Amino acid sequence: GPIEVERVDVNGVRVNLETNDAGDASWIFTGLSQEPASDVDEVESRGRRLPIILEYAVISDAQVFYHSPGMTEPLRFISDSLQSSFDADVFRLELTGSLNDTPLHFVKTTSPVENLLAYENVTVEVSGNIGEITVRSSAWIDDLLAPRRPRLEMNIEGPGATYLTDILSIEPITEGPLELSVSVEESGEQMIASLTGVFGEFDFKVDGQFQDIQELHNIDLNFAADGPDIGTIIRLAGREYAESDPFEIHGRIGRSGSEITIDNVLVTIGASNLTIDGFFGEFPTIKGGRLSLAASGPDYGRFNRLFGMPGRLGGSFTTSLNMTPNGDGRERVEFAVNTADISARMDSVVISENRFTGTTMQFEISGPDISTVASAAGVDALPAEDFRITANVEKDPNGYLVRNLEAIVDDDVFRIAGHIGDKPFAGETNLEIDFFGSDLGASVIAFGGTAENLPKGGYYLKGKVQKENDKLWLRDISAAIGDDEEYQFQLSGFLTSDEQFVGSQIKVQTHGESLAALGELARQQGIPDMPFDVSADIRRGLSNTYFDNGIFTSGRGVVEFAGVVGDQPLEDDMALTFNASVASMKDAVAKFGVNVEMLPEGEFTAAGAVRQEDGQMSVEQFDATFGGATLQISGDIGQSPSLAGTKLRFELDGDNLSRLLPTTISRESLAQAFSASGRVSFSGNDLELERFRASVGHTTVGGDFVFGLDPFFDSGSFNVKAD
Repeated sequence: GPIEVERVDVNGVRVNLETNDAGDASWIFTGLSQEPASDVDEVESRGRRLPIILEYAVISDAQVFYHSPGMTEPLRFISDSLQSSFDADVFRLELTGSLNDTPLHFVKTTSPVENLLAYENVTVEVSGNIGEITVRSSAWIDDLLAPRRPRLEMNIEGPGATYLTDILSIEPITEGPLELSVSVEESGEQMIASLTGVFGEFDFKVDGQFQDIQELHNIDLNFAADGPDIGTIIRLAGREYAESDPFEIHGRIGRSGSEITIDNVLVTIGASNLTIDGFFGEFPTIKGGRLSLAASGPDYGRFNRLFGMPGRLGGSFTTSLNMTPNGDGRERVEFAVNTADISARMDSVVISENRFTGTTMQFEISGPDISTVASAAGVDALPAEDFRITANVEKDPNGYLVRNLEAIVDDDVFRIAGHIGDKPFAGETNLEIDFFGSDLGASVIAFGGTAENLPKGGYYLKGKVQKENDKLWLRDISAAIGDDEEYQFQLSGFLTSDEQFVGSQIKVQTHGESLAALGELARQQGIPDMPFDVSADIRRGLSNTYFDNGIFTSGRGVVEFAGVVGDQPLEDDMALTFNASVASMKDAVAKFGVNVEMLPEGEFTAAGAVRQEDGQMSVEQFDATFGGATLQISGDIGQSPSLAGTKLRFELDGDNLSRLLPTTISRESLAQAFSASGRVSFSGNDLELERFRASVGHTTVGGDFVFGLDPFFDSGSFNVKAD
């Protein structure tokens, strides 16, 4: 049998509980472990008996404190004495104490004891009071662990609602009586239940019948409630709600096996009304079901906020939802909502079987001002333009077949057609997109951007997106801006399903009439207004990006590049190789607003490699030719912007120094071969030129030099030898 404990005394318990504004609590309660449903036989074999009996127990001087932000002061529960005992086949529990200094006293008896030990067929009597609030309850429970057909009579009465809120240390909610009555009686196979209550100005009533409270397969409930302020109920449920509206709710819900009936449910809140009627013959599916829902009112936003939605759209509204059997095992669903800011309509034929395969849906959403709707969704700065969105969608076993989804804002049009997988990267996706309009520049400005150098003509973006072999392929993606397609863009390749797109490969080709326009979109100034072409093969690594076959062309200048760049270019390792040629270095540099008087005439070519490892950037054999001269540079580049740590070696030579010098200082006597070499380094505030050697014809100069940089030439030293 159970363990029998003759006597237990507990004295001086203190428990402090608290919650903060975020809802965090100072305690964790994991609950009691439950037996797994699969081990029912094992549980039965152990027997359902109380494991321990306390013949006599006393808990004295126990105090529990609870505080939350909504309370004017902490809730204080003090148990002067809690005694339990077994006597004359009755288990008795008696509590004496106070709640926020209001005396309380409760007595609970449970009998017979033998049935209590077996958790079944027990009678429970509870009586007591909290100050002037009295509680009387009598119940018969068939199974303490899983009651199925319990019987209950309970009454709670008090001086008024404010009396209870004062005891609980919360702000007054309402004024008026405090009454609660609950009864559950047996009538043949049915259990008749009734609950009525009055809390100040709030009234509620529920009555009905059921057979088994554990399954609720046969129930019939009528309910009604009303009060002066629905906001009070919402706030008591823990949700912020500012408005105050009188409300009335009544209706009937019934269930008989798989049949569910919703009969004349009416919700009136302020001047808004909601009515619901329905029947579902094969619940929980909607097959063969009927449903009618209609709502209307003077403030759409206020109505939505009642149900926890943002509710930023206002004005009078009507909305309706109707579901009727289609006669062939399918249901037709029609939905409509109309407000001053938005109108929406949906027609659908629903097949509830096989994950809704075969279900079709047509919808249209429109309005006079997309900026109002976007602002309500938290997106600002959209243009004040009319809009319309339409689509025809069908559910298939693998996703959604989209037929002509079209979104129009003023004269900007977005169209999509094809198939979208249940999960675009994991399912079967095969889409065609077509996005076009009459003036991208005007659209960019309307959406809050600047585009002074963008052509003011039309634009388009089109192509295909296909899911194939765990890759999302981008096929024939092309875009253009301008009436004569002054800017063109082509993209092809695939994206992987990795979160960082590791392993993705893309080929990009771009042509444009002005680099300045692209710079403006990126908010970069000083970029020249000149045409360009760019192409490259791009591959995504674990934490870097690889470039192959890169070519940048602008005017008579060409740059070829390849290599790898980290996600943080100035911090991660990188390696880039390049070849560049410019027909006229003076013309190219002048386009960036740089004074070119000191630069030589003629072509400029360069080739080399730039590498960064462990934060150190280096130049590997940079070779350049200009003005008939050849320049070679290699070494380390220091940290920007001071370039401290820079150590570079250079060699410069040519057959005619006069070609390299500005015309203002060039002389015929300088038309001689020349060379220069040395090492350049930056250290602190100094520029050091070491092992410098230069020659022009039969004249040579060599030495070591140190120049102060801030201010320039304000300090320094040198030794020099000339011949």
